[in-house]
Amino acid sequence: MYPGGEIGVNEHVKNELKYPEEALSDSIQGRVVVRYVVQTDGNVGEIEVVESVHPLLDEEAMRVIRAMQKWKPGIQRGKPIKAAYLQAFNFNL
Repeated sequence: MYPGGEIGVNEHVKNELKYPEEALSDSIQGRVVVRYVVQTDGNVGEIEVVESVHPLLDEEAMRVIRAMQKWKPGIQRGKPIKAAYLQAFNFNL
């Protein structure tokens, strides 16, 4: 679980996401979807774009994921496990 749960994730994205200046000036917009894995130690890794719009927007979405705080890892049978998540980013002008 992320600190603050789903609301915490949404707040992190809202506070961290910056529309790339070049993408603004070129009127680039769309939806980017990023897949990432919360590791057994709570760190985020294995970040990849699964729905791309443009490299500028893709990189910003991945930057926001990399900036996440440490998660509380999932537990299965008493042991921490990896867990994959998808996060959508809507870049709208």
